Amino acid sequence: MKGEVLGKLITLATEQTDPGFEQARDLARAEARRIDPQAMLLSWHSSLTGEFYPKIECGRQDRPSWIVWAASRGANLTVAVNDGSYVFYYLIQPLGDSRNQRNSRSMP
Repeated sequence: MKGEVLGKLITLATEQTDPGFEQARDLARAEARRIDPQAMLLSWHSSLTGEFYPKIECGRQDRPSWIVWAASRGANLTVAVNDGSYVFYYLIQPLGDSRNQRNSRSMP
């Protein structure tokens, strides 16, 4: 696996040696949403093309910006497709937590 792992690591393989971005993203999304139907993709990187998202400059110079971005937003699931050809960083809710609780602040 090429790249840094944030949280739990899931590795997936496709039959294609070099899957396209959409195929890799869809495969990673399906696996993340199997764990948490509301899984949120925070960032990704392709070692095949060098592309990444988000295209920003942030954080330390010794870590790639897509990892700094995901880590600073609480990424806790890394999905690597084809040994890191594509790596996706997600924020998932731990099992047993509810995202649908209403805000308990009272209104004036």
